[in-house]
Amino acid sequence: MIEIITGICFAFFFTEMHQFNRKLKLDFRPFNCVSCLAAWTSLLVYFLPDFIKMPLMGMFVSGAIAPLFVKLYNQIFYGTK
Repeated sequence: MIEIITGICFAFFFTEMHQFNRKLKLDFRPFNCVSCLAAWTSLLVYFLPDFIKMPLMGMFVSGAIAPLFVKLYNQIFYGTK
């Protein structure tokens, strides 16, 4: 389960939020497809030892959720979009 969450957050962070695939000119699959990149990343993370999985998960989950939380916070308290 850790592998799947890490893969999804990494793919969302890499492809949608920062668009590294366009900045690095990687405009081909699996780098321009969130679901493809998530699947391959999850497979790679599966084979990593646990002491590497947990920091990766913490890094990418917090990196993907923080901007969404900030946007929600601004909508609730300031009424901005």
